Amino acid sequence: MSFTLTLVMSMFFRSVGALSRSLSQALVPAALLILALVLYTGFAIPTRYMLGWIGWIRYLNPCVTLRQLSESSLSLTRLGSSSAGSSTGSRA
Repeated sequence: MSFTLTLVMSMFFRSVGALSRSLSQALVPAALLILALVLYTGFAIPTRYMLGWIGWIRYLNPCVTLRQLSESSLSLTRLGSSSAGSSTGSRA
């Protein structure tokens, strides 16, 4: 997961750099976008306090998306192991 996040964020900054002509032009949009991504992950500002019109940024944020994917896969794994354990226990 960490490797994937590193690749995604690297490509994010490379695309901002490719769209600008100089380093100073690239720093402004990159700084604003990374600030928005950091603030709207759900840790600094809880999701219930986010404004509705800016809450969509959570779905574009690779940090949140990867965290949600890992949480859902862990819950499916736990669900599968708990159901398998209960079925084998009921047979005995």
